[in-house]
Amino acid sequence: MNSLHPYSPNYQLSHVEELALSLKNAPQELVCREESRYNGVISQIADYIHTHNISLLLIAGPSASGKTTTSKRLEAALLARSHRVYRISLDNFYRESDTLPHWEDGSPNFETPDSLDIPYYQSKMQQLFHQGEQEFSVFDFKTNTRGKETFTVKYDANTCLILEGIHALNPKLMPNDSFSAWRVYISPHTQFLYQNHILLTARQLRLTRRILRDTALRGTTGTNLKNVGSGAPGGTGISTPLPQHGRRSHQHHPSVRAFSVRPSLFKADGPIRPFLGGLSKNPAGAARNENSV
Repeated sequence: MNSLHPYSPNYQLSHVEELALSLKNAPQELVCREESRYNGVISQIADYIHTHNISLLLIAGPSASGKTTTSKRLEAALLARSHRVYRISLDNFYRESDTLPHWEDGSPNFETPDSLDIPYYQSKMQQLFHQGEQEFSVFDFKTNTRGKETFTVKYDANTCLILEGIHALNPKLMPNDSFSAWRVYISPHTQFLYQNHILLTARQLRLTRRILRDTALRGTTGTNLKNVGSGAPGGTGISTPLPQHGRRSHQHHPSVRAFSVRPSLFKADGPIRPFLGGLSKNPAGAARNENSV
């Protein structure tokens, strides 16, 4: 992990004029370069997990920061390293509607750590670790209940569980000392400038992505948004606390997608669909909630 830069609270600045010129003259080269950089970091993390036999990887970050996209890439990288991998969204451990915390206007508050049903999570994970197999329910955001849909997860010494969600840094989600766990934090960390003025902040980028995701996948609209900035300290970068040193490493991955919003964009073959998270078919041995990003 030595090639990653130390985490900085300062945002990386990207000038829209330069980005637009690159997109005009060599768009494929720009995308390939950034994808290569991002995949390089994914490969480093996967190598660390493989070498240190990590059983549980928790991926945290603010809403719409790319947690599901990152967990998918890590899943594929670990499968290529002969691990059995299951990817589980922490969304599946939210409290049901009758016990969910609410905002002042009465709408459900999924941003607070109190929205997680910790006893339910701990019970399910303990049974999985000790029995080697457990069935999980998929949370239904339209009814705010654990739906009828379920998935089965199996666990053995060659298994890596990837859990992702805005609350993944919560210490109550860590297993006991007999299981090796690692936590990763991811969030956009770039401000986009035009003529030296901020045109698009990292938070606005996430907000845009969240509106698209929630409209397409969760049956909600932008009017339902409360706090897109919660989940972890803000800022595309990956920040990973290294267990043996207690320090952080960080790598930036600036990128931007521009498009007009039309209904056709949400179709299965539409250009927005790959960026909404959880939309490709599930590889063998993986389990997840399709509503996550």
